[in-house]
Amino acid sequence: MQRRNELDALRGIFLLLMVSVHLPTVVNGFASEPLGYADAAEGFVFLSAFLVGSIYTPLMFQRGIAYVRERLWKRARKLYGYHLLLLLFLFVIVATVATVTHSIALHNYLLVFFSHPVWAVASSPFLVYQPPLLDILPMYIVFLLASPLLLRYASQRGWRAVLVGSGLLWLFAQLGGGRALYELAVRAGVPLERAAFGAFDWYAWQLVWVTGLWLGYSQHHGDGAETLKRWFRHPAVWGMTVATSIFFLLWRHHVAVSSPMSGAARR
Repeated sequence: MQRRNELDALRGIFLLLMVSVHLPTVVNGFASEPLGYADAAEGFVFLSAFLVGSIYTPLMFQRGIAYVRERLWKRARKLYGYHLLLLLFLFVIVATVATVTHSIALHNYLLVFFSHPVWAVASSPFLVYQPPLLDILPMYIVFLLASPLLLRYASQRGWRAVLVGSGLLWLFAQLGGGRALYELAVRAGVPLERAAFGAFDWYAWQLVWVTGLWLGYSQHHGDGAETLKRWFRHPAVWGMTVATSIFFLLWRHHVAVSSPMSGAARR
C-alpha cells in the first residue's frame, strides 16, 4: 500500500491539535475533547497504528517479517534519537533557564528533575522517567517495536488471541492495575509521584494501537477487507455510530445527559 496523503494530513492535523491543547491560548478550550471523551491523541495513535498495519502487512507477505522488523525498528531508533535530543535540551537548556530566571513555572515543570536529578537523568533514556509533554513519544516507540511481533503472530494464528489479550490489558488498566503496580514500586523504594512516569497508561492505550493495527492489517489479508467493508456499510452500524457519537457529545458538554466524568477521568 502506498502512503495516502489524506491520512498523513489528518495525522498532521491531530499533531497540531495536540500542540494547541497544551498552549495557553483561546484555542485551548475548543480543541480539548470537543466531540466527546476522546481527543487528538487517540486519533493520532489509532491512525498511526492503522498506517503501520496498512503499509507493512503487504510488505510482510512479500518480503518477510525480518524486513518489516528492520524497517519498523529503524524508525523506532530514529524516533528514540529525537527523544534523547529533546531530553538533553530539557535537562541542559530548560533547566539552566529555570535556574537563572527563577521561573516558578519552569521549576514546577521540572520538579522531578530538580528533586531527583540523578534518577531523572539515569532513567529517562530507558523511557522510565517521562517529563510532561514528552510522554507520548516513548509510548509510540514501544508500540512500534512491538508491532512486528503482533503482525507475525496474527499472520500465523489470527487476531482473536491478540484482540482478547489487548482487551484484558485494557480492563486491567480500568480496574486500577497500573496504579497497583506503581504502589508496589513505591513499596520497593521508588520515591516518586506517579506523574513522573507519564500521563499515558500504556495498559489502556495499547488497545487503541492494537485496534488500528488490526484494521490496517485486515485491509490486505484474507477476507478481512471485504468483511469490514460489508460491516461498515450496514445501516445498523451507521445508526449505532451516529447515536453513540451524539450521546457522548451531549455527555461531554453536559447537555441533556448527567455526566459524572471529566476529561481527566479518562484513562
